Amino acid sequence: ALAGNSPENQVYLTDFDDNYDCGTDSDTSSDSGRKEINMDAARNISSQQAGENMQDNQGNDRIALQDVMLNYAAGVDDRDFDQYRACFSEDVTVIGMAPEPITGLDNWLAFVRQALSKYTATQHMLGPQLASISGDKATTRTDVTALHVLDQEPTKTFTLWATYRSEMIKVQGQWKIQKHELIPRFSRQGP
Repeated sequence: ALAGNSPENQVYLTDFDDNYDCGTDSDTSSDSGRKEINMDAARNISSQQAGENMQDNQGNDRIALQDVMLNYAAGVDDRDFDQYRACFSEDVTVIGMAPEPITGLDNWLAFVRQALSKYTATQHMLGPQLASISGDKATTRTDVTALHVLDQEPTKTFTLWATYRSEMIKVQGQWKIQKHELIPRFSRQGP
């Protein structure tokens, strides 16, 4: 589970299917159909890193880092696993998508293929990226709204609002995700 989240509040991509109620609670009618996520884990970019972002001497790297995440989203949504694979280093570690971290690119791709089989379509919409770059290493924060059309109930969608926190490295001159963390903010399932 993510730091700061108790196991009973943790949400993983594999948790959502046509029977998932997204935490509907009969005592909270205003929150019907929604599950709130503990956000403590999402607050991990320091003010020092934010200040470093003001020094934009690395414009080409910033564009390349954004392109990694744009290819990430397009690869998933188009089910183009060659495009998606190119976003990661071979030794990638992914946190927050499953109960335990997933290590290794082949393991991660197998997990993603299985997770996507529950959905007939997805759309990952990315917000502006915050990046801190130090030589051949970078840390990025990218907000995402991800819509998932449920395979078993195509009139229903699962929507996740989250943040991707990624540590990237340059491999043969190309930025690759080496560590990738999903920090859920909120989710909802409905028509």
